[in-house]
Amino acid sequence: MNNFENTIEDAYDQPSFKFDFIYQNMPSVDFAYMRHINGTLRSAYELKRTWLLAANGYVPEWHSSYIPTKLANSAISQINRKIFSGGLLAAKNTADGDADKLAWLRNEFLENICPDFSDKMRRLSWFALASGAAALAVNIGQDGNIMLDAVREDKYFPIFVNGKLKGIRMFKQVYGDVSDKSENTAYFLEDYRYFDANGKAYSKLRVFGSRTVISGYAEPGGEDLQYRDLPETVAAMLGSELGRRLGKSVAIPFGGGCDLGVRILNNTEFSSYYDISGYGDSIIAPVLELLFEYDKLFTTMSNDIALGRGMVLIPDGMSSMGMGTKKGGYLSDETGDAGGKYQRPWNMFLNSKIFKKWRSLRPEEQKPDSIQFAMRIEEHKSGLRELRSEIYNGMGVNPAAIDPSLDDRTAAKTATQVMAEEQNLLTFIEAKREKIARVANWVIDIVLEFYFKMKTNDIYVKFSNSGIANKLFLSQMAVQEYKSGIRSRKKAVEMINSDSAQTAIDEEIEQIIKENQEKNQEQNSRKQSGDTDNENLDNSNNFAGGEEP
Repeated sequence: MNNFENTIEDAYDQPSFKFDFIYQNMPSVDFAYMRHINGTLRSAYELKRTWLLAANGYVPEWHSSYIPTKLANSAISQINRKIFSGGLLAAKNTADGDADKLAWLRNEFLENICPDFSDKMRRLSWFALASGAAALAVNIGQDGNIMLDAVREDKYFPIFVNGKLKGIRMFKQVYGDVSDKSENTAYFLEDYRYFDANGKAYSKLRVFGSRTVISGYAEPGGEDLQYRDLPETVAAMLGSELGRRLGKSVAIPFGGGCDLGVRILNNTEFSSYYDISGYGDSIIAPVLELLFEYDKLFTTMSNDIALGRGMVLIPDGMSSMGMGTKKGGYLSDETGDAGGKYQRPWNMFLNSKIFKKWRSLRPEEQKPDSIQFAMRIEEHKSGLRELRSEIYNGMGVNPAAIDPSLDDRTAAKTATQVMAEEQNLLTFIEAKREKIARVANWVIDIVLEFYFKMKTNDIYVKFSNSGIANKLFLSQMAVQEYKSGIRSRKKAVEMINSDSAQTAIDEEIEQIIKENQEKNQEQNSRKQSGDTDNENLDNSNNFAGGEEP
């Protein structure tokens, strides 16, 4: 079987041709800033780069050949939504907590001064899930109020000593000289926070060029650039934002001057790849190869669809009757110009799906035939489904919690199976929330200290469980455990009313005890007066005189 002009592979373009125009300008990982890191840590941060690119949805080295499905991006976003479902709640531990400051925190700080607090915490969590760690920095704006910034791991270098954060370099912004088109140097603005010899925390805003060689990791090397060293347009932009702060060390007013105003959120307690303080593993690290295989299988399915379209086989006699000319592969124009001045390629009509039959003299063969290759779509879908299930299990999450289509509905589940699936999700979410809550409550402490000079407080942030738990299931389980004697009344009430503040839970328990005491007193009173026996007698007479059951 011969093709007129093109090969069958022309029906399917390589993914790189299809998707390059989408991703060529996509902001991915800021490796320009990471090039300044110490050479001994370069391989560790190259791995971070791969995790971040996969989380963003496009790894150039891989997706130049395979279609990007962005499954990792979707999974991380779904998990992060589960973690923050219901939102963050401001509460206080006991009735002794300062109600006025709690109200101010809710109404003034969270709604007016820092209304994006919850969004910044979500962003911080997403970054930590994607690359293994992220930093939350507390800044003071030009208006004197606290501002928060979630910093992705390709934009900061932490400095740990004996497992404790002793300094950090955070990328803030890059500047270029827009007036000089030939200028190739980028200028990085960096917030360098450190402790001096007396343990006092300082922040230094410094600028260095992209050609600056920074040899040290513990402290910034090279020389800081001053306004006079910068192009006029860059100096003007920086001057309007920083004023005299450029290159000056300013004391950080948090924690009595002994807090850098930065906390690192790690996805894992330690890394299984590199023994580096503060270096955590991405949630997709254990399944990175499976994610690549998923894209490969999806590309294969798309390829089958493209190659499995209908084709037409044309007998030799028909192809010589106007289907082709002496010039080959062209149809004559309707104007009758057989000379070929107005010619159209035949593949404009049949999309390269017309082929010559093998020459035959049999009359029944002298007609066009259509063929259709079988497409294994269902096999591919089954394979993709199994891969998704393996990927989510490898990430430590019940697959049905992320993708409801993976829930096995072919057989009824036992109560034990339902409980195990619920507990799997709750355990996973609670572990992530515990780490995020530490950072969020640290922010609350800084806020109340900064605005009210409070050294200690009972106000904290908690997560709502409204979106991750089956309330009916939790209530039944709490009641059952309480009746079995393995859970106290207080813990049962807390489990059922998990979104309530501690004071509200204490009030609920007091009300329950009070109502139970009143009920017992009423029953004792009725027993003493004989009402109970009469009531039983009346009930028995009514039953005896009524219809048989």
